[in-house]
Amino acid sequence: ESCGKFMLNGKEIEITQNRMASSVLEFAMFGNESTVAQLGAQIEEGSANARVLIEQTTDDKSKVLLEDLKTQTVSLFEVNDKIFELKRANKPLEAHINQSTELNESILTILSELVEIQEKSVAGTRAELDTRLSSTLLINLCFIIFSVIAGISIAYFINRSIVKPTQLVTGGLEEIANG
Repeated sequence: ESCGKFMLNGKEIEITQNRMASSVLEFAMFGNESTVAQLGAQIEEGSANARVLIEQTTDDKSKVLLEDLKTQTVSLFEVNDKIFELKRANKPLEAHINQSTELNESILTILSELVEIQEKSVAGTRAELDTRLSSTLLINLCFIIFSVIAGISIAYFINRSIVKPTQLVTGGLEEIANG
């Protein structure tokens, strides 16, 4: 379940990253200040998902990718802040938009790699769980069969130990009654 959650957070971060990139471009094009507020909410959402992702990361390759993601994200935030500053001052910002786009693409590539690593991990975990489940089912089936055989054997011996003496007593009583 945690692997599944890990993948979910990675995909959610990808979606949020795309939304943030759209918000930055929308602000750069139209100067709409409400997109800055949307961006703030998207950053919070992405940060929350990233924290979960970081907490769940166990393999070394993912840890390296997360460090790279952190570096790229900080750079992206700095570039986006510069875009906001330049747009508000009505200065050229095309170079920064290109840089923001490149950083965003790099971040999305890293996120895709993280999701791919986790999909492989989940597939391996599922295969391992399927193997364990099969073994457990086989053990349980053997235990049930053994229990049924043991129960029948015990019932047979109990039956013999009660019925045979009862028949002997009944036979003896019949002999006494017949005289």
